Amino acid sequence: MGKKRPAFLKEKMKSFSWYRIWILLIVLIVIVAGTATGVLAYERSYQDRVYPGVHLGNVPIGGLDEEGLRLFLFDIQDKLLNDGIRFTFDEELDELILYPTAFDGDTIEFVELDVEKEVDALLHYGKRGNIFSRAIKTLKSRFAKGSVSLKHITVYEDAITDTLKDYVKDVDTKATNAGVDIESVDPLVYTITSSTPGVEFKYDNIVDEIYRSWGELQTPEITIEKEVTEPEVLESDVEKIADRLGVVLEHNGITLTYTDPHTKRDSAWSLPSNVIYDWLEVQKQEENGAGFGINKEEIIAYLEGEVEEIVNIEAKDAKFEVQDGKVTSFQGSRPGIQLKKEETYDNINNAMLQRTWHDEGIVTSIEVKTEVTEPQVKTGDVNDVGITEVLGTGYSAFKGSPPNRISNIRNAVIKLNGLLVEPGEEFSTVVSTKPFTIAGGYLPEKVIIGDKIEDALGGGLCQISTTIFRAVMNSGLEITERRNHRFAVHYYNIKGKPGVDATIFDSHPDFRFVNDTNHAILIQAELNEYTEELFFTFWGTSDGRKGSFTDPVVNRWIPHGPTQYVETDELPPGTTKCQGAYTGADTSFVYSIERPNGEDDEE
Repeated sequence: MGKKRPAFLKEKMKSFSWYRIWILLIVLIVIVAGTATGVLAYERSYQDRVYPGVHLGNVPIGGLDEEGLRLFLFDIQDKLLNDGIRFTFDEELDELILYPTAFDGDTIEFVELDVEKEVDALLHYGKRGNIFSRAIKTLKSRFAKGSVSLKHITVYEDAITDTLKDYVKDVDTKATNAGVDIESVDPLVYTITSSTPGVEFKYDNIVDEIYRSWGELQTPEITIEKEVTEPEVLESDVEKIADRLGVVLEHNGITLTYTDPHTKRDSAWSLPSNVIYDWLEVQKQEENGAGFGINKEEIIAYLEGEVEEIVNIEAKDAKFEVQDGKVTSFQGSRPGIQLKKEETYDNINNAMLQRTWHDEGIVTSIEVKTEVTEPQVKTGDVNDVGITEVLGTGYSAFKGSPPNRISNIRNAVIKLNGLLVEPGEEFSTVVSTKPFTIAGGYLPEKVIIGDKIEDALGGGLCQISTTIFRAVMNSGLEITERRNHRFAVHYYNIKGKPGVDATIFDSHPDFRFVNDTNHAILIQAELNEYTEELFFTFWGTSDGRKGSFTDPVVNRWIPHGPTQYVETDELPPGTTKCQGAYTGADTSFVYSIERPNGEDDEE
């Protein structure tokens, strides 16, 4: 058996276990609760104030409330603006200080602080997380310094660099390459110009330095470094290729070309040697050495001034409304086209450079580069009659037409625009443009009747039939009736040559074609009276065929015969009326249709 504990020891252990332990626990709980309550209360006292110990740069801002912080930041911004941005240069230039500048009633700011966003950010600095973590951060910040910087600063880099460049413009000079000064192209007279070094100032660190300085409440003091730049092309480089200058210029410059993918209209711009000689510059390439290229700024300016207005077209979304069998509102979708100036310049420049290095393969014609943007709403999305895409377009120009002729063309365009030609239907130009009366909207104008030229109502409508004829061929459709003019009429020439025309008169000759596709064809007519051009565009659903026609070939010109005198009772006795003589031509061209089954038709 074990020994028994004394009674006094049992009493002592009992007192220690129950009384003192409970007292100790209660005291600890009170201390912890009191401390936590104090810390939480301390944190809550900074709920709407900046945490203690926080410094903005070297300035303590702990304890500031929203309004106090706002006033402080506005004062700081005013001070920094009044101090300006200080720029120092080398001994050639004095110090420059930029202040906010008033110009035409507006203030040009160089740096700006968003005070409200900064106030919000500083008041919330360090206050993320739950209430206990925030309380601990508050307590720690009381004893440990926290440094922050301004973040919501806007630096207007363009305004600053533009001002600096204007200030140093008399000292900042680009290196000048050696080149040639051409006094005359024919005969070729030139001198070699000297190269000179340049001086360039560096602005790379300006923005970062302003952000850093303002962020720390300091006045920006920035040193602008400069460096001497050497020319890339020296006189010795030019002397090596000077004998090639005649080859570069002898091919009479460059011709730029463009074919509108929608209208098939061809455009060309000539840049002859007597224009571009002043744009030539000597360029140096790693592979081939020096060569005669063409100045980029000059070409880009030319493209923007002359070419873009013809090439650039915004994308068009489709519109389609039909009433009484005629499309009353139609706008076919059309991709947008933009001139790619950089790529076009590169091709022009490379063509010129190649003339320095090679005698073979000289390029004299360059197609301008473009990019296409698709419309958001395509034609097929807005109709259920099979009008989805362009089948073909016809184009003609009526430059120099008298007012009555233009009026008649305009009237016919109104009648034809929006017509639907159903599958299997034969279209007649005469029927679709009648009646040829005053009430029908037509005025008297000259027409060819037999061997005479007389005034008749509707004169000039052969411009309509000729343009439709060309649209039909570009669409690959079946032609059922067509007759050309007896005389060579300049309105219908293609590249100065007659032959691709179609004459009409009430009721014959007529121009007719059949819609031999499986879907309706919509005729869209467009008259541009400013440029004196006419377009007919056929819309439908392609079955894969492709139509085209070649430029006309004049096999022989037929001169007019001797003067003929014809007696008539249509003139007063003794009166003579002279009708001008016209030249004829024996011409030919080829109309081709490529069908999806591989078979080709030619006429």
